Formats: sequence, structure tokens, C-alpha cells
Amino acid sequence: MQTSSITSKGQVTFPVQLRKSLALTEVQKVRFSYIGNVITITPN
Repeated sequence: MQTSSITSKGQVTFPVQLRKSLALTEVQKVRFSYIGNVITITPN
């Protein structure tokens, strides 16, 4: 499991391995959803 911190501006950095494996780009949009205390981030 990889971890990341939330900045004071509310930003989260995706780990490099995760970005590469999902082919995420810096301009790509993502969706956030949550159930209980589980947050899911899905490429848009």
C-alpha cells in the first residue's frame, strides 16, 4: 500500500508508480466518492 499526505491546500500527490500504472496525466480529471471512511478515486 502506498501513502500520500494532504497539503494545507487540500491537495494530494499520487505516487509515481500509481500514476504510471494507471496512465494518469497531469491534466486528467478524477472523481472522488466515499462510503463510511473509505475514499475511492476514479479516473474520469
